[in-house]
Amino acid sequence: MVHVPSHGRSKKQSKRNKRFLIVCGGVVTEFEYFSYIKSEVSKYCATSWDIHKSINIEKEGVDPLTLTNYAIKLERLDCKEAKKENYNPFTLVWVVTDVDEFGEKIQQAQSKSDSTCGKIKLVISNPCFEVWLIDHIKSCPLSCTETRDCQKEAKELGLLHNTTGNKNKHIQLEKLTGNYKNAFKNAKQHMQTEQIENRKNHPSVTQKSNYAPWTDVPEIVETILNECKRVSGIDLSEKL
Repeated sequence: MVHVPSHGRSKKQSKRNKRFLIVCGGVVTEFEYFSYIKSEVSKYCATSWDIHKSINIEKEGVDPLTLTNYAIKLERLDCKEAKKENYNPFTLVWVVTDVDEFGEKIQQAQSKSDSTCGKIKLVISNPCFEVWLIDHIKSCPLSCTETRDCQKEAKELGLLHNTTGNKNKHIQLEKLTGNYKNAFKNAKQHMQTEQIENRKNHPSVTQKSNYAPWTDVPEIVETILNECKRVSGIDLSEKL
């Protein structure tokens, strides 16, 4: 459920704090990761930034286009309510999805998000979210172009619980702590000029154009960390 600022919040506080919405297509791994980020940021910025109300996380296990339409619906409802109750609407809404086997649904979702003038941003991991987890330990190998390869690598690195079924998607969060700056640096190593162009022009992936391994996730974390630093003066990049 999207959290809104209390009606009693002062206008000064309302204007100062930006609000963000993260809509996850993965109901386990992605949701766990962003809940972890929210919790960690809250530890250090709680006195200057109401994280509970300012970072909202939703999850829906659906295809990218359906997920994007859902995010647009939430954003419009929030905008309407914000105007009515006099609080700031979402500054940004991120739609977090994987390429996996979604095909043209990715391209359609990208076109849909592009039509929102930057309000809704599609955040893609190719082939899957585990690319970003692997980057916390080492740069995701260029051989990780399939979901099964990424999940196998993540398990071998101890990033995922080594169990069967859905449970193997749960993150070993202690493996991430303190490694954000490494992850940010490692991600850049497998996202060079060619991949950037392919991500931009062929987000759905074609036989001739595959930009895996790839992740847009650092954009979300950087934005949140920058806002935390803006309102509190605290740089959390060393702590995550």
